Amino acid sequence: MFVRIPPIIDVPGHMGRMAVALAPSDSALHQFFSFNWVPVLNLGSDALIVALAPVLGLMGATWLVCAATPIITALGVIAIARTLNPRGATGLPWALLFVINWPFLYGFLNYSLTIGFALLAVALWFRLEHRLGLRAALFLILLPLLMVSHAVGGAMATIVIAGQEAGRRAVWRRAKWTLATARDVAIVLWPLCGVLAGVLAWMFVAPPSGGETRWLVSLKIDAVVMALRDQNIILDMGSMAAVLAVLVMGRRWGARYRNGTLVPFLAVASLVVLAPSVLNSAHHIDTRLVPIALMLALALQDWSGVASKRRRFIAVAGAIVLVVRLIVTTASFVGYERSYASELSALDQVRPGSRILSFVAVGCKLSDWKRHRLEHISNLATVTRQSWVNSHWEMDGVNMLQVRYRPDPLYYKDPSEFVFPERCIDMEVPMEQRSRRTLRETLTVAPVDRVDYLWLVNARLPTDYAGPPLDKLWSNGRSEIYAVRHPVPFHADRP
Repeated sequence: MFVRIPPIIDVPGHMGRMAVALAPSDSALHQFFSFNWVPVLNLGSDALIVALAPVLGLMGATWLVCAATPIITALGVIAIARTLNPRGATGLPWALLFVINWPFLYGFLNYSLTIGFALLAVALWFRLEHRLGLRAALFLILLPLLMVSHAVGGAMATIVIAGQEAGRRAVWRRAKWTLATARDVAIVLWPLCGVLAGVLAWMFVAPPSGGETRWLVSLKIDAVVMALRDQNIILDMGSMAAVLAVLVMGRRWGARYRNGTLVPFLAVASLVVLAPSVLNSAHHIDTRLVPIALMLALALQDWSGVASKRRRFIAVAGAIVLVVRLIVTTASFVGYERSYASELSALDQVRPGSRILSFVAVGCKLSDWKRHRLEHISNLATVTRQSWVNSHWEMDGVNMLQVRYRPDPLYYKDPSEFVFPERCIDMEVPMEQRSRRTLRETLTVAPVDRVDYLWLVNARLPTDYAGPPLDKLWSNGRSEIYAVRHPVPFHADRP
């Protein structure tokens, strides 16, 4: 990864809340936050980072998890191809394009890590098809663990296994079901019931959740276009077009899905269509599965019946595109490392244990295809300066971090840190009725007087600012940090 802090959008957010979880009893963080471990189906990378942190430190543990996740995912898809499509996985290089996918680059660490292990679990299930007792014993443990690591990853593994077993037996084609048929299917699939038992147990002990749930069809469609979003819209959308062309050309040239291998793709694709986009205020529940569906479609398409010259062309072309994309991504990480170092130098001006109100200018639409990945960099103030910031996640039933210090009913947690340019906002709608606001609008209502510092990331203080007096401490030409001249004193016994 060649960087100290992986430039993955949500990673600073994960590090910030893990800093609270790992903070010693005398840390200043406890006056601002509390952290309570509860049984949620979203613990994968968090639990691993906490386990590794005493040895590697928080940053080292986070780096290792981020570096290992794409490797585990790649090994998983390779194992599935070698197990279910050993002679015809010509499209494997194209499938590997989706190892570095937008959910990973966005920072869905618990999910991405779980998906990697889930793919390995799917391959292991079919490797053990002649050792049913051992397989049952293992998967009665593995599948519930995957669900605890991340529910979407555990569900994906379950439906892929069930779908492939159903595809092999073509159970939907049976004109007549007999007791023997039902018994044969039950003998094979009963270990999957461990997932159901785990979910039922979680429902009894999980904390209540009051978040919203929504289906957003437009996001489901956009997810196909965005599946390879990274640095360059032409390269990314061109790669996506080439992927679809490979699937279509493969079909025309004679590549087929044999022994039910199309069913896993259809099962995951159905989950994308049927699952909500927002579940208990957690976003992209459905669309994060699009890269996995395409990965399975490419890895399981059997090209063994296609002319060898065409197979070589597809494999070599896929390898070239894969190498080009890896080079572009690696080079971008070096650039992001310099950007992170520049922004984090602002924290040299910050007193440990202080309160920082941060606002990050973010874009929208296709013109902002390449993200600056600074959306959550302010969370690192919690890691390095034991400071309060208004950018931590807090959702009932999903996140275990609770923000104790709330200087304002709105500006105390994510996404209160985001501000937008006017081109991303319908300015005809009154500010009070919008979720998006400009920096100028935000500063008229934000509790600047109840914090010690104002940190503007990728933004500059408006020339007509008329709020509490500020003293500029630092600027790198793109971002600024100010000390609030006479802040309201902090009292630990009051929110």
